[in-house]
Amino acid sequence: MPKLASRPEPQQHPPELRNSSAYMLHWSIASALEITGFPQCVGYGQTKPHRHNSFTHPTRTFKPKRVYQHRSPVISVLFAIMSPPRRALIAVTSAQATLFQGKETTGLFISEALHPFKVLRVAGFEVDLASETGSYTPDWLSQQPDFLNGNDLTVWNDANSEFRQKLDNMPKAADLEGSRYGVFYASAGHAALIDYPTASGLQKIAEQVWTNGGIVASVCHGPAIFANVIDPGTKEPLIKGKTLTGFTSEAETTMGIMEELRSWNKELVEDLAARLGATYKRSEGIWDDYHVVDGRLITGQNPASAASTAKAVVEAFNAL
Repeated sequence: MPKLASRPEPQQHPPELRNSSAYMLHWSIASALEITGFPQCVGYGQTKPHRHNSFTHPTRTFKPKRVYQHRSPVISVLFAIMSPPRRALIAVTSAQATLFQGKETTGLFISEALHPFKVLRVAGFEVDLASETGSYTPDWLSQQPDFLNGNDLTVWNDANSEFRQKLDNMPKAADLEGSRYGVFYASAGHAALIDYPTASGLQKIAEQVWTNGGIVASVCHGPAIFANVIDPGTKEPLIKGKTLTGFTSEAETTMGIMEELRSWNKELVEDLAARLGATYKRSEGIWDDYHVVDGRLITGQNPASAASTAKAVVEAFNAL
């Protein structure tokens, strides 16, 4: 049996890594394999020494293709189990309110849930939808021809389509187990500004996905969900120190609804980012397809960005 090179003790690794459950599970498995005679599977002494700053997250660092040059079927199965599930949850707002001088109703912006649903399903993800209360109201603007047409309109009008079946029968977030998901994607609509900041069920799932090494994403007004999403590793707001995008304050003014939104006494996306210590970025045009990738945090600016944001989510997930 080849002799193992001394491996770094847990205390030498960053605190945010040592505190994660996935890391501790890995350390236990690695130690057990070393003791029981599987040194070729553990990776220590068989590869070049690890740089401590490479331990960005257990599921990235400890993926076999990145760390292990030699592994048995047993260890392959173990790491398949430890990887984030190829299952996504699309969060939906339960809120509704009037806009445009009280003439129209805002709720879920349909394409912001439908487009990521399509992208993720094509990429082989199981996809669920959930809201805080298990209910939703479709946004009036999102049903206009400029935003809902072609195949999107066909899917929306078909009550038996997979998307509509999932949406119309979605559970409450509190009834779901967050560990089942490797992706959390917050769709939106202006109404998300109302319920997302205190949507504790959805926020808990976002935290679990993040802690387990998965992808957390949002589009348009979706960053409102981050108002109370904490990174358990740092005990700080998840978006603190990160870069994100979302619906611009300029767009709210251009749409002529800024005064109504301010009457809700809810933070707009740019205000939320500033308060929680995040860097807000945007495209030059308020309706441009634009998204930002900051590690496992991926955000899109507006409805036109919902699909490209989801594609970025798939790419980032596949790289984990």
